[in-house]
Amino acid sequence: ANGKLYITLHADVDAKITVERAHEIAERIKNNIQAQMKEVEHVAVHVEPFSSEKRRGTMVNEEEIRNLLYKTAEACRGAFRITGIVTYIAAKKRYINIDCSFTKQLSVEDAHRIASQLEEQLTEHFEETTVTVHMEPS
Repeated sequence: ANGKLYITLHADVDAKITVERAHEIAERIKNNIQAQMKEVEHVAVHVEPFSSEKRRGTMVNEEEIRNLLYKTAEACRGAFRITGIVTYIAAKKRYINIDCSFTKQLSVEDAHRIASQLEEQLTEHFEETTVTVHMEPS
């Protein structure tokens, strides 16, 4: 959009803090991003309750998640590698956050296609799941 960036992100905060405190955190995140990145036109920070003590719903089979991800990585012949996987359950929903390093020469379009493929594989395999892939250059 004319060289401007529009950012939407989720901030997981302690489920016990007040709305006022959560809003302060969201504003600080937004202001820091805009202060450091002049090309950012708008930042939307969605606050989500998080408690590591709450692990309701089906237990996450992390080995199964890893196997699915690494199978996709192998099929992409070195275009990226997985550098981290975080899984948790909050508010009866599963979240899977994946950090990936993509080859520097890969286009954003190709990297996004691979990231979308990872997301689709996991959401098809695990119901009630939100998957986020964080892309970095290797």
